[in-house]
Amino acid sequence: ARAGATVLATDVDAAAVDATRALAAAEGLAVHIALLDVTDQAAAAKWVDDAAAAHGGIDILYNNAARTHFAPVGEMTLEQWRDTLRHELDIVFIPTRAAWAHMVRRGGGSIINIASVSGMRGTELMGASAHAAGKGGVIGFTRQLAIEGAPHWIRANTISPGPIVTPATRVGLQMSPEFARQFTGWPMLARTGTPIDVAFAALYL
Repeated sequence: ARAGATVLATDVDAAAVDATRALAAAEGLAVHIALLDVTDQAAAAKWVDDAAAAHGGIDILYNNAARTHFAPVGEMTLEQWRDTLRHELDIVFIPTRAAWAHMVRRGGGSIINIASVSGMRGTELMGASAHAAGKGGVIGFTRQLAIEGAPHWIRANTISPGPIVTPATRVGLQMSPEFARQFTGWPMLARTGTPIDVAFAALYL
């Protein structure tokens, strides 16, 4: 939004919606944020269609939402596995499918999907099997989107961050010394990543 985009965003967390609205309002930025579960196909499609109708089309889709369960393979339940894949894969597929026709009609666009280095390599952090499978799926899905989108001038790219300090990872850092040791030991630089690092990569794309 600071770069001039009109941003329509969603979150399933009502408190986060309110906080983001307040941040945008304080800077006078064009950010319209809705409380929405984007795994709800009908609700997600309506949200995308309404956005396109209100603003004349869609230029960029940024798929950032996810939720995962962590447990060693031998202890992970099928329900945890399926819930993770739903919130790593379905949550990317549903809004992408909803936005696709709008981008085709517009003559192009950019789809940016957030994956993880866990989708490309294993980790000593036990319990990341479902997360790794989901993010690996996002990477593969994005490659296919790039092929199918190219004739329509739709670009598709994946950003695969390493350790990023967020509210979710901060909990693990505070609760588990072993998690903190491995998390902070991954980066070659003398600091871990922050959300703005990922945001600037997305802004470039």
